[in-house]
This record gives sequence, C-alpha cells and structure tokens, in this order.
Amino acid sequence: MKFVEHNFIKQNTIESRLYQEKILGTTIKGNTLVVLPTGLGKTITSALLVAHILNTCPGKKILILAPTKPLISQHNENFKKMIKIDTIKQVLVTGIMEPKQRKELYKDAIVIFATPQCVSNDILSKRFDLSEISLIVFDEAQHAVGKYSYTLISKEYIQHNKTPLILGLTASPGDNKKKIKHICDNLFIDSIEIKTETDDDVKPYIKEKKTQIEKVDLPKEFLEMKNILESLKYKKVKILEKSHLCNSNIGKRQMLELQKKFISNAKTNKSYFYYISLITELIKIDHILELLETQGIAATKAYFDKLELDDNKASKRLLKDNDIIKIKKTIDFMYNTGVEHPKINRLKEILSDFFDSNRDSKVIVFAHFRSTAEKILHELEKIDNFRPIKLIGQSGIDGIIQKKQIELLNRFKEDEYNILITTSIGEEGLDIAEVNLVVFYEPIASIIRRIQRSGRTGRLSSGDIVVLITRNTRDEAYHWKSYHGEKRMKNILESMKVNEI
Repeated sequence: MKFVEHNFIKQNTIESRLYQEKILGTTIKGNTLVVLPTGLGKTITSALLVAHILNTCPGKKILILAPTKPLISQHNENFKKMIKIDTIKQVLVTGIMEPKQRKELYKDAIVIFATPQCVSNDILSKRFDLSEISLIVFDEAQHAVGKYSYTLISKEYIQHNKTPLILGLTASPGDNKKKIKHICDNLFIDSIEIKTETDDDVKPYIKEKKTQIEKVDLPKEFLEMKNILESLKYKKVKILEKSHLCNSNIGKRQMLELQKKFISNAKTNKSYFYYISLITELIKIDHILELLETQGIAATKAYFDKLELDDNKASKRLLKDNDIIKIKKTIDFMYNTGVEHPKINRLKEILSDFFDSNRDSKVIVFAHFRSTAEKILHELEKIDNFRPIKLIGQSGIDGIIQKKQIELLNRFKEDEYNILITTSIGEEGLDIAEVNLVVFYEPIASIIRRIQRSGRTGRLSSGDIVVLITRNTRDEAYHWKSYHGEKRMKNILESMKVNEI
C-alpha cells in the first residue's frame, strides 16, 4: 500500500488514492462541493486540503465545522492522528465553553474545530474574525439551507475575507436540482466533485454491499383497522375537497402546508379555525395509519396514550369518534395479549440466521420511531446470544445525553453489545463501529437518510442491507421514492458538474 507523503501529514496514515488527489486538485482552485459515498474518505479529502493550506498559507487559520458536538469532536481526534501540528494550535470549540474562553482559543489556534451555532454567535458578537481564515470546511453540507448557521457563516466569510476558500462535504445533498443549487449558492460553490461507487478510479476501494428486500403481509386484524382508518380519512379529505382546498391525493406535506396557511390567515377569517382543526384531525388519523401499517401495535398504542394526554381540541374530538374508539379498544387488546406487527418476527428470523453464520459480527437496526426502537429492544433481549442496546437522541424525558451516547457506542465497539438499535441519531455523524449488517425496520422517503443508513456497513469489509417492507402500504412508496431519488441525485450532480452551477 502506498501512502501520501507530505510535510504536514503523519507518515503511513493516509493511503494514496488517485481519485482523492484529483479532487484535491479541484478544491485548491476554488470553492468546491465534494459528494462522496460514505466510506470513501470525505474526512481524508478535507485533511489533504488542510495539509496543503498549512503548507502554502503559513500562519493563516483554518476552520472546520460539523453539525454536532460528537461529530466535530470525532473530526478533531481523527485530525490529530493524521496532521502534523502542535497540539496547542489545534483546538476544539463548542458552545459549552464561556465566550471569553472561546475568544482566547480563536486567537492562538491554527486549526479550529467547531459547531456552527457556536461560531455564528461569535461572529455576530465580534469574538471571531473571519478575515484571518484561509479555509472553511463545511461537513454535512446538505444543512446549508434556510436559516441554518452554515448560511450565515459562509456569507460573512465571503464578505469579510479577501481570499476565501470553501470546501463542502456531503454524501447526499438531495434529489432536487433547486435544493442542490440552493446549497451551492449558500456556500458560494464554484465546482462540484462527485464520485460514485461505479467510477473506475473508485471501484478498487469499494466493498461489496448487498441489499435485500424482505416483505411481510398485514394480518387480517390489521387490515380491518386499516380499512376503517382509510374510510375515516377519506371522509375528512372529501370535506376539504368540496371546499376546493385540496384534491383526494393530499399527502402529509400538503396537509402541513395547508394547515400553516390557515393558521397564518386565521385572524382575518374565523372560518379558517374549523379547517385548522379538521386538518389537525386528518394529520393525526394519517399518523395512526402509518404506525399501524409500518411500525406495529406498541407504537400505535404509545401514540394513542399520547393523544389522551393532549389538551388539543382536535385530539379530544378525535378520541370521541366511534371508529377511533373501536380501533383504540382493539389496539389495547392486541397489546395486552402480545400481538405484534409481522415485521418483529421477521426481524428475529433475519438476525438469528445472520448470527448463525456470522457469530462475531455486529448489526445496526434502524427504526424511525422511539416507541418502535423500545419494542425491538424488548423483543431482542429475550433471545440468547443477542446483546442489543438502544441509542436515541437527547430530547424528551427519555432522551440520552451526548456523554451517555458516546459511552454506549464505545461499549458497542468493544463487543459488549452486538446489536445497536437506533433512531435517526445513528444516521449522521456519530462514530459507530463497523457493522456487517444494517436493517431498515422501515424504508424512508429521504434519500439523504437512506444513503446515511446504508453507509453504516461495507466500509472495511463487505456488508449486507435488509429493508423490511409491509406490502400494499406506504412502505413500498417510500422505498421507491428514495431509490429513484438517489439515481436522480447522481444525474443532477453530474449535469451540474459539466455545466455551470
């Protein structure tokens, strides 16, 4: 194996790869968005550019940003292993530090690792001078939209620096040309570098990943409740349709947009309050339907329990509906008698078969809802040789603080656990051990999240991905939406790479 030789890169730490050298050639020349599949070295790409800047712009500062404290801490540690720089010149800055302390750290540092919210606050408070920065790296660049701190930082940087240089890194900026262009505009991108797993110069470094679709059928009792909910949903949609407010194919996003529109205009038209309440009920019915179809009894019951504690008029009115009362009684009975969604049993079978052939391997199970993650944990704990652990975000009374998250992940790395059950917190950023199997408990419509989930395997060795799908439900629609969206994203990026951004 050949390694990169550079006076600012530690010996035998970065493997020499032609595609990374080509990307470096572009990033040196101007602001660049680099789109690389997970595992192909986004961090290495930034390290190579940082080494170049340290060599060509001595004394100038470099700023590296990432959305979360665990992720930016991880980058800080990785750079210590690769880059030759005095430890006091490489600093980690986060919001838990006092403003005065941050200001002192900025003053003496050369390479600064920080969270964007912290830096944007310090820019606005004049504690941070962007004129001294020779390079800013925006990791997970897909966040550079709306009012996210990345947009403010990049704008201030361009305005107050005579020779700015920006590097944006992402595995997926999205499947919409307008959104991708918006990200590029917000980061003042001049060039796009995209590499896919099919590129000739990338293929030698790709580990095989197999994706398997596992379909299950809803049992009769589930189908009966599904039909009742769909009928109830149809009646409420018809009211909106007759008022020419929507069509019969209205989806969740359209419901939320319509609700927002009515809320903003309710003061001038009191009749809108009726429609706000109606749409709120509709959104709740649709959510119950989604939980029943794709998650299971435990998740559906948890949502009903939440509705009973809700003071919202729409929730109270919905719980008085005869159809909803009937469904809630059925859900309670099924929960108390241990009936569950067929995905649970299929998951157990998949994991049992996997560990029979791969005894010392690790698995990640992704679940969208916390209640589902808890149910999966409860069921898998019953099985010999399964050592599951649950990882969720910080919010809520059941949330896990970042210090505990990192502790759990370290125990997973050290083989104390062999199954990590996680929500979206496990998709982006956190340093999770290499796994041999990733299971999607449900497909997701977002291509960004699909790519991030899939990227958790097949890094150091071949990996498998299993996607659980309930037939004839939104599971199938979500799967194909993200599947085709990923292909569309690659085509859009290739087109933008060839043409002007």
